[in-house]
Amino acid sequence: MESVRSNLRYEWKKYVVALWMIGITIFVFQIDTKVRRLVDRIHTIASTVESVEGVVSGSDYTLGTIEKQVAALEKSVAVISRKVRRLR
Repeated sequence: MESVRSNLRYEWKKYVVALWMIGITIFVFQIDTKVRRLVDRIHTIASTVESVEGVVSGSDYTLGTIEKQVAALEKSVAVISRKVRRLR
């Protein structure tokens, strides 16, 4: 028992540093786990945003096509209305 006390009295700094290093290692592993979870969430959010961007892009194209068709119909209706007015 004496040797343990004397050893602990003179070498306590080594034991404290070892415990501190173990604590830091556990802390770093916890942080790593949290970062990995965040990365997974970010990938999920990124894929969702890319999906939404694809839908919006498709909608923009469709709206552009519809605008062109409406413009063509407006021209046709304008021509028809002019012809109808002339017939009156």
